[in-house]
Amino acid sequence: AQDVATCFNALSKLSYPPPRSLLTALKARALAVAGYMSSDSVGVMFFALGRLDEQPGNALLEALSLRFSQVKNRNSRNVVSVIHALGKLKLKPGEKLMGFLRQEALQCAPTMRQQGVSLTLYAFTELSMSPGTPLLQALCYRAKGLAREMDARELSSTLFAIGKLSKDADENVLPVLLETVPIVAPSMDFKCLVNTTRAMSMFAARGYPTGDLKTTVVASLIGRASELVGTMTSHELLTTFCAFSALSGAAVGGGSGAGAIDSLTSESLLATKAGADAVIDMMREVAGGGALFRVMCSRALSLLMSDCSPNQKVLFEALSKSHDDTSL
Repeated sequence: AQDVATCFNALSKLSYPPPRSLLTALKARALAVAGYMSSDSVGVMFFALGRLDEQPGNALLEALSLRFSQVKNRNSRNVVSVIHALGKLKLKPGEKLMGFLRQEALQCAPTMRQQGVSLTLYAFTELSMSPGTPLLQALCYRAKGLAREMDARELSSTLFAIGKLSKDADENVLPVLLETVPIVAPSMDFKCLVNTTRAMSMFAARGYPTGDLKTTVVASLIGRASELVGTMTSHELLTTFCAFSALSGAAVGGGSGAGAIDSLTSESLLATKAGADAVIDMMREVAGGGALFRVMCSRALSLLMSDCSPNQKVLFEALSKSHDDTSL
C-alpha cells in the first residue's frame, strides 16, 4: 500500500506526463490495497492525483475516502491533501464525506500552516461548495495570524477564496491580509495578480476597503500588472483587463459582488462592440489606472497581429481605437 502511494508521489513530481498504461496499472493496484493504507498514504494518494490532474474513478475515490474515514492519527497535512485534490479535480464528493472533512478541517485549522489554509479555502471555491460558517471563520482567523508568512500564491488564493465564500467583508481579518499585498506584489505571476485583483473587486462591491489601504493595494497591483503586460497572451490580457475593470465597482449583467465579477471574465460579454465599450469604460474609472490602460492598449494592438479569438479581437480592436495616444 505504501509502495503504491510512493510511486504516485514520485510520478506527480515528474516534469512530463507519465505513461497512461502505468497510471492505469497503479490505480488498479491502489484500489486493491486501499484498505491497508495509512492516513499518510491516503493523503499522499489524493495529493498526487491532484498534481497529476488524474481522475481516480468512482471506485477508487470511494475506497480511498472510506479508508481515510477509518484510519487513526489523521493530521492537518492529510486533511488538506484530500480536500485540495477533491477541489483540483472538481470531483463530486457525497455530503457524508464532505461533512466528515469539514469537521476534520475545523479541528486541524488552528495548527494549519499558510499553504494548508490557502489550499483548503481555494478548494471549496473549486468545488462550488460552502465550507460552513464555523470552518470559514476558523480558516480566516488562522490566515490572519499567518498573513506575514504567506507568499504571493498563498495570499492571492486566500483572498480570492474569502471573496467568493464570505458574504460579508470581515474587517477584523481583511486589513492584515490586504496590508501584505504590496509586500508580495513584486513576486506575483499572472494568476496571483488576477486572483488578488478579482478579490479586491469583490470586497469593493461590499464597500471595503476604503481610504489609504485601498489606494495602496490597488497601486501595487497596477504596478505589477504594468510589468507583466508586455509578455501576456491574448487570454491573459483579456482576463487581467476584465479583472481591473471590475474594480470600478460597476455591476455587469444586473448583478453585484462575486456574480458580477464572474460575468466580467466571460468572453461572451465582449462579443459585441457595446460589451467591449462597457468594459473599457469601467477600466478607465480605475483609480490610477491610466498608465496601465495605455500599456494594455499597446499590447492589445500587437496581439491583433497574432492569433486571438473573435471575441478577444472585438475587445482588442475597441481598445486600440479608444487609446488617446494617436501615435499608436
